[in-house]
Amino acid sequence: MTKPSTDLGRPVRFSVGRRRTTFESVLLELAARRTGRATTDGGRAIDALESNGDSPFGPNEYVRGLWKLSHTGGSHPGLSDEEDAHHRIYAISAITSWLVRTGA
Repeated sequence: MTKPSTDLGRPVRFSVGRRRTTFESVLLELAARRTGRATTDGGRAIDALESNGDSPFGPNEYVRGLWKLSHTGGSHPGLSDEEDAHHRIYAISAITSWLVRTGA
Protein backbone atom coordinates (compact mmCIF):
# COMPACT_ATOMS: atom_id res chain seq x y z
CA MET A 1 0.00 0.00 0.00
CA THR A 2 1.33 3.43 -0.91
CA LYS A 3 1.34 6.33 1.45
CA PRO A 4 -0.87 9.32 0.58
CA SER A 5 0.86 12.30 -1.02
CA THR A 6 2.03 14.84 1.46
CA ASP A 7 2.41 18.56 1.78
CA LEU A 8 4.99 19.37 4.46
CA GLY A 9 4.53 15.91 5.92
CA ARG A 10 0.73 16.03 6.09
CA PRO A 11 -1.81 14.59 3.69
CA VAL A 12 -2.43 16.85 0.68
CA ARG A 13 -6.06 17.38 1.61
CA PHE A 14 -4.86 19.46 4.58
CA SER A 15 -3.43 22.07 2.23
CA VAL A 16 -6.68 22.68 0.31
CA GLY A 17 -7.91 25.05 3.03
CA ARG A 18 -4.65 26.98 2.95
CA ARG A 19 -4.89 27.38 -0.84
CA ARG A 20 -8.49 28.56 -0.54
CA THR A 21 -7.49 31.13 2.08
CA THR A 22 -4.76 32.42 -0.25
CA PHE A 23 -7.21 32.49 -3.18
CA GLU A 24 -9.64 34.54 -1.10
CA SER A 25 -6.90 36.94 0.06
CA VAL A 26 -5.89 37.60 -3.55
CA LEU A 27 -9.53 38.19 -4.56
CA LEU A 28 -10.08 40.60 -1.66
CA GLU A 29 -6.92 42.57 -2.40
CA LEU A 30 -7.61 42.70 -6.12
CA ALA A 31 -11.18 43.87 -5.58
CA ALA A 32 -10.06 46.55 -3.11
CA ARG A 33 -7.41 47.85 -5.51
CA ARG A 34 -9.67 47.82 -8.56
CA THR A 35 -12.88 49.11 -7.01
CA GLY A 36 -11.60 51.21 -4.12
CA ARG A 37 -13.95 49.32 -1.79
CA ALA A 38 -13.14 46.59 0.69
CA THR A 39 -15.19 43.42 0.52
CA THR A 40 -15.71 40.82 3.20
CA ASP A 41 -15.44 37.53 1.31
CA GLY A 42 -14.30 36.02 -1.95
CA GLY A 43 -17.76 35.81 -3.49
CA ARG A 44 -18.40 39.50 -2.87
CA ALA A 45 -14.95 40.32 -4.25
CA ILE A 46 -15.77 38.45 -7.46
CA ASP A 47 -19.10 40.31 -7.67
CA ALA A 48 -17.35 43.65 -7.13
CA LEU A 49 -14.78 42.93 -9.85
CA GLU A 50 -17.51 41.87 -12.26
CA SER A 51 -19.71 44.91 -11.59
CA ASN A 52 -16.67 47.16 -11.99
CA GLY A 53 -15.99 45.62 -15.42
CA ASP A 54 -12.62 44.26 -14.31
CA SER A 55 -13.24 40.64 -15.09
CA PRO A 56 -14.42 39.54 -18.53
CA PHE A 57 -17.06 36.82 -18.75
CA GLY A 58 -14.75 33.84 -19.40
CA PRO A 59 -12.23 34.37 -16.61
CA ASN A 60 -14.94 35.64 -14.26
CA GLU A 61 -16.98 32.48 -14.68
CA TYR A 62 -13.89 30.33 -14.16
CA VAL A 63 -12.95 32.24 -11.01
CA ARG A 64 -16.53 32.08 -9.72
CA GLY A 65 -16.77 28.35 -10.48
CA LEU A 66 -13.48 27.64 -8.78
CA TRP A 67 -14.57 29.69 -5.78
CA LYS A 68 -17.70 27.55 -5.50
CA LEU A 69 -15.69 24.35 -6.02
CA SER A 70 -13.32 25.35 -3.25
CA HIS A 71 -16.26 25.22 -0.84
CA THR A 72 -17.95 22.04 -2.07
CA GLY A 73 -16.19 19.64 0.28
CA GLY A 74 -15.54 22.13 3.03
CA SER A 75 -12.24 23.40 4.32
CA HIS A 76 -11.90 20.84 7.04
CA PRO A 77 -9.34 18.06 6.58
CA GLY A 78 -10.78 14.69 5.68
CA LEU A 79 -13.81 15.92 3.73
CA SER A 80 -12.08 15.63 0.36
CA ASP A 81 -10.50 12.46 -0.97
CA GLU A 82 -6.90 12.57 -2.18
CA GLU A 83 -7.75 12.93 -5.89
CA ASP A 84 -10.23 15.74 -5.27
CA ALA A 85 -7.72 17.49 -3.03
CA HIS A 86 -5.06 17.35 -5.75
CA HIS A 87 -7.47 18.81 -8.32
CA ARG A 88 -8.41 21.67 -6.02
CA ILE A 89 -4.79 22.44 -5.17
CA TYR A 90 -3.70 22.56 -8.81
CA ALA A 91 -6.69 24.56 -10.01
CA ILE A 92 -6.65 27.08 -7.16
CA SER A 93 -2.88 27.48 -7.37
CA ALA A 94 -3.08 28.10 -11.12
CA ILE A 95 -5.86 30.71 -10.98
CA THR A 96 -4.31 32.46 -7.96
CA SER A 97 -0.99 32.68 -9.77
CA TRP A 98 -2.72 34.03 -12.89
CA LEU A 99 -4.63 36.66 -10.89
CA VAL A 100 -1.46 37.85 -9.15
CA ARG A 101 0.57 37.85 -12.36
CA THR A 102 -1.98 39.61 -14.54
CA GLY A 103 -3.75 41.71 -11.96
CA ALA A 104 -6.88 40.54 -13.76
